[in-house]
Amino acid sequence: MNHFQMSHQWTSAQTAEPDEQHTMCRFMLAVGKNTLTQNEDIFSQTVSDSVLVSALPLAQWFAASWWRLLSEPLPRKNSRPPPGFRMAHEIAAAGAGYVWPQVLFATDREVMQIWAVPSRQSEQQSVRYLNGLATPAAVSMSEFESRVDNFINSVIARLDAKGSCHNGLQSLWQEVLDERNDVEASIARRCEAELGYDPDECPEDVLITALNLKKRMGDSTLSELAPVFGKDMGGDSIGKLKDLIDSPGLIGRPDVPAINCDKSLSAAPWERAVTDARSLRSQLGIDSDKIETHTLCDLLGIRFKDVEDFVLPGVSVAAVGKPVDETKIEFIPRRRHPNGRRFELARFVGDYLKCSERGPGWLASTDLSTSRQKYQRAFAAEFLCPINSLQAFLEDDFSDDAIEDAVEHFGISPDTVRSLLANNNLLYRDYGRTTLPYALS
Repeated sequence: MNHFQMSHQWTSAQTAEPDEQHTMCRFMLAVGKNTLTQNEDIFSQTVSDSVLVSALPLAQWFAASWWRLLSEPLPRKNSRPPPGFRMAHEIAAAGAGYVWPQVLFATDREVMQIWAVPSRQSEQQSVRYLNGLATPAAVSMSEFESRVDNFINSVIARLDAKGSCHNGLQSLWQEVLDERNDVEASIARRCEAELGYDPDECPEDVLITALNLKKRMGDSTLSELAPVFGKDMGGDSIGKLKDLIDSPGLIGRPDVPAINCDKSLSAAPWERAVTDARSLRSQLGIDSDKIETHTLCDLLGIRFKDVEDFVLPGVSVAAVGKPVDETKIEFIPRRRHPNGRRFELARFVGDYLKCSERGPGWLASTDLSTSRQKYQRAFAAEFLCPINSLQAFLEDDFSDDAIEDAVEHFGISPDTVRSLLANNNLLYRDYGRTTLPYALS
């Protein structure tokens, strides 16, 4: 886990707006050992770890984006985020005529993830930022909240000390604080944010439907599904979620052996998933053998023939498992390809392992990058295709033909094989290139 630092040293500079002039500062932002505000001033040709800006627009941006920053995850992979997402998650949206570093914040529900890229050489700006992050950095949610809290409160105190008569930041932040202290208001704000809406932007009927589903499914599961059935989906998106969970599925009585799941929050979700997948294989007495689809069906308590014959009601962006009673779950898959469905069944096994610790609960599988979905994907990959078995099968031949043979043998996708090899440093991945998780243009 990285440390998150924000510092600001008040200074003087002439601006058109008095409140901005009162809050001019040398601002520094750092994650771990990476100073993301290190910049070259093009006019003076000097390099500094801090940048001259007004703290006011940044504090206003943090306050206005608070609920979305803390609740809304990154959009699903290979999709272009809507402008509203970027306005709520990229520091550059603070605007006000200042050149801000290109930094993105998005929670995975366990940690705050941070991406950063340096300024492009082609950009004609007065300030050129020099540093980025080769891979996303993770900081604790509590540390992120604390640093932002302190920053906003410091700006408010500065304005008060300077006798500002129009402190709109204080009113905005007080509203956020009041909502944070009100349980019902806090739940509603988080639900709005998960659906991709700014505060008070979500239509009342959509919010009421979502809150009712939250009561039915549980807070954590709706939080996994709301972002993929939110504003960006268009139309009656939350109605599509309701239609999905009311559609018929495969009734199963899961029989997954109990294991001591890795609960270490110091480990990444994928690391905990690999440990748990190996533990379950050991408990089942399966070492390096391929996991047959029949075994996955037995673990979930569903009939193999029912899986083969199941016809999807339509195209869906999620798969769910809804409790029928204390022992039965109705699984509604979404993958059509046999290998894709095998992987999906294995994800259900992983999700059931984690959720069953808290008693019967809803299962949810999506393309998001929340910690829960990261865990599922890593669990399914290691459970179906242990890296040691994959290495032994390939015999250091990582050609496309060899990978296709592994796909056929283990019954998984080529992307899963390549991801396993790359994650274990057996296949080249360009880790040195700083990038955001989506294209900017």
